[in-house]
Amino acid sequence: MKRKLLLLAAAAVLSGCGERPGVQMQPGLELLFFGDLELPAEGCDTSFAFRLVNPVSDGNLQAGSSETWLGGFTPASDSTVTFTAAPNESETQRSAVVSLVYTYGGDTEIRREFTAVQKARDAGTPDDPWTGVTPDIILNDIQAVPAEGGTVSVFYYLVDPVDGGKLSMTWTDAWWVSDMACDTVEAKITFNVAANDGEKRSFFITLAYLYGASEKLEKTIEIVQTAAESEGPTYERRMTDMMGIYYGNEDTYTDVHEYHTFLSNLPFDTPGDYTTGSSSYNVEIYGAAPADAAVFRPLAGTYGYGITFMMNTFSIVHVDAFGDVYGFYDGTMTVDYDEAGNMVLDILATDENGDVHHVTYTGAPDYTDGRD
Repeated sequence: MKRKLLLLAAAAVLSGCGERPGVQMQPGLELLFFGDLELPAEGCDTSFAFRLVNPVSDGNLQAGSSETWLGGFTPASDSTVTFTAAPNESETQRSAVVSLVYTYGGDTEIRREFTAVQKARDAGTPDDPWTGVTPDIILNDIQAVPAEGGTVSVFYYLVDPVDGGKLSMTWTDAWWVSDMACDTVEAKITFNVAANDGEKRSFFITLAYLYGASEKLEKTIEIVQTAAESEGPTYERRMTDMMGIYYGNEDTYTDVHEYHTFLSNLPFDTPGDYTTGSSSYNVEIYGAAPADAAVFRPLAGTYGYGITFMMNTFSIVHVDAFGDVYGFYDGTMTVDYDEAGNMVLDILATDENGDVHHVTYTGAPDYTDGRD
């Protein structure tokens, strides 16, 4: 029985390290979103978020636009500006540049700008480019970042995009995060994380996709940076029984092949069915085609925890002896084969509670052909 795991993870590419900066000599200003700000045709009261770093006593923050249909710009807090958009009575959408300016030291200026786009009055008529296809964003719920910090990449996948659709990104303020960027060509979010010398901490990134007359799709991921000290694995789990199903690339439609792997500490009742009271792990391995087309085995190598159908990645779910299910958001896996032909599997993964599982298996690689 094929049990598909919709475990969609983002692959983190981590490099370099840094420490929490001291007091900076100069102020800094950053918008906490990416892309255009979409406004409805009927007008609205809205806001945008920003971060002001190291403000000075003579500093002055102002926001505004040269377009008269935008007005009432008011800093509502030290991180939010509110304003009002008048209704658009025309049959074409309109746009305006919004400026956020911080002036200090007499004439020193920091300027940040973005474009506000307002829908046309007749958006959503039969001529609207949306044809009824429902897009989706594949994005993991949570992703781990190690305490040492570095550069992080979060991958997403936009399913069934429509003509005229626009993707935007916002995130919660966190002083230890910088250089947020979204590459819509590679479907990748990148940012830098400072080293963590304290407790576990997190922030949130939200992707929004606007399409049709007023349709909006949002997905949010929590980025969790681990605490400074690591105590090693919480659980050591040696699996004694394994069975697998090879699905080839029937579902991926790419060069990525799928190996569904069942691991248990007790023999299976029947193929694919765990014994009551067993501790088990369901592992989806995504990699290259098997070296021998008649022997369905994933290739030896290192696999990272990653988004579904991405080459050389895996995802995992744990079912404990009481039937409770645990998801994971980070990990690495190595696959090897000894001289006797046994599969040597070593997984180190962090579950949704922050516990680290060290899962091992050495034995026959029992994969059957699950292709239609």
